[in-house]
Amino acid sequence: ALHRALDYYLHSACTAALIMHPSALMVAPAPPQPGVTEESFGDYQQAIAWFEAERQVLSAVIALAARTGFAEHAARLPAAMRDFLEYRGYWADIVITQQAALDAASRLGDKPGEARAHRGLGHVCTLLGDLDVAYQHCKAAIDLGRQLADRSGEGRANLGISRIREQQARYSEALEHSRQALDLFRSVGDLAGEAAALNNVGTFQVETGDALAAVEASQQSIGLHQQLGHRQGVAGATDTLGQAYYRLGDLAAAVGCFQKAAALCSELGDRLNLAMVLTHLGDAH
Repeated sequence: ALHRALDYYLHSACTAALIMHPSALMVAPAPPQPGVTEESFGDYQQAIAWFEAERQVLSAVIALAARTGFAEHAARLPAAMRDFLEYRGYWADIVITQQAALDAASRLGDKPGEARAHRGLGHVCTLLGDLDVAYQHCKAAIDLGRQLADRSGEGRANLGISRIREQQARYSEALEHSRQALDLFRSVGDLAGEAAALNNVGTFQVETGDALAAVEASQQSIGLHQQLGHRQGVAGATDTLGQAYYRLGDLAAAVGCFQKAAALCSELGDRLNLAMVLTHLGDAH
């Protein structure tokens, strides 16, 4: 009965996560036990509403799985929850669930799972401003990526370091790590990673004074995210494009980009990025 209950939550969360981020590189869980009927979701809003309603339950399920020997569930479920928790601002929950995932993956000897958890912890520690700890997690993820010959994982860890350097206003280093990530993603045909890296490249080209190049990078990122059906990615890259136009002095184009990005973030319930885009829109006005 416990196994079926855990399978229900894991499979339902994975289904909801893929509706939120269709191009997410999620490891498919093992088939559920007989008798398990996972939730189905008609659209993005239903998926995010389920996560919102079940958020505290899901955190408890992860803890239950960890202490009852279901390490696979404890390792996989936090990855399915991460995007939702980030977009809605539940960052303390990310720390707790990703640490549980790291502990569970370590018990399983699941090196790819350890790398995913290190990347998740690196990202949330950056959001929380704990940059030294964030760097340690990202560096561990890079080391594991190289050990596993996982170039996509190594690329995502480099994107994590680029965001740390952004917080430290070390924009040239942030740009270099973003370019390293872009090369890694392109070497294995990882379009989702390439789209994210192009957005980062554009962001840091703006900060290092090359706004014209940033226009091209962010437009490429928008195109790839649209192709992949990742609307959060479209919103983020449209915001970057607006920042590039702002630096070039084309305020009308900048306002148009920021308004589009804000509308998308609002529709998606992405509080973090909506706040940042509205700040940019205010600057442009």
